[in-house]
Amino acid sequence: MLSLDQLQMFRTAAEEGSFSAAARVVGKRVSTVSAAIIALEDYLNVALFDRSTRKPTLTEDGERLYVNSQILLREVSKIERSMLPQNREAEKSFRIGVENLLPTSVFEEQVNRVNQRYMDTAIHIVRSDSSSLFEQLSEASLDVLLVGTQGKLMDEFESKGVGNINLSLVCAPDSKLADLETVPTHTLYTERQISCSSLIQNPLLSQLLLFAPEQWEASSLEDVLALVEQGLGWACVPEEIAQQRQDLGLLKIIQSDLVNAGVSIAVDLVELEGEEHGPVHKFFTGLYM
Repeated sequence: MLSLDQLQMFRTAAEEGSFSAAARVVGKRVSTVSAAIIALEDYLNVALFDRSTRKPTLTEDGERLYVNSQILLREVSKIERSMLPQNREAEKSFRIGVENLLPTSVFEEQVNRVNQRYMDTAIHIVRSDSSSLFEQLSEASLDVLLVGTQGKLMDEFESKGVGNINLSLVCAPDSKLADLETVPTHTLYTERQISCSSLIQNPLLSQLLLFAPEQWEASSLEDVLALVEQGLGWACVPEEIAQQRQDLGLLKIIQSDLVNAGVSIAVDLVELEGEEHGPVHKFFTGLYM
């Protein structure tokens, strides 16, 4: 009967390209690795490696077993980790509300770290405008929020600053604004501005960045970008997203006196005041220290 140790040594040999390299990785003798693989071949009645070349290469049967062993060993690792004390006590799910205007970079690394530590916890990312997110947090439909700084919050919430997101002005590549080295403020004033609802509803950002009299609004940042790409107006969006779209030739970042000193969104992490939190919640929020 095949064993997990045999499969582990087989997989390592396949990845390292030699039995001797596999032996070093798993901390066994070369003869032990070789014997384990031969035992697998005998049990399965197939040749897993072609040994006619200087370095053993996988046969078709070996390739098939390699794929299946990856799946099995991954599941075994998941089972082992699920039985660790921190996973037995962890929340079944963790719900993160993210304001529409914020890029995924505000939570990507942290969510990945949570997944590495608490594999059995399901992560739910909920995108919406800040007013809806605060309502859901108040009703305990969400566990934590990542939003642009709102100023003073109601007493039921507590918040802490977790970083800043730089903003850029963008227009379509064929817009007349794209041809200007620096777009004068009065020119922006005469052109349609397309704004994300999150920006409009933010009491701090709206005072600074709702500039043009003619405003179009979209609840989704993706919709804002799509409208700008069609040449229907200019917008203020996260710098990293603007740069990505410019690199793809979809948008043009424009320079203007309006943001010559740089504009950014201060990002807050918001929780319910005085609530008891589980290990996943504590671990996630602790990553923003």
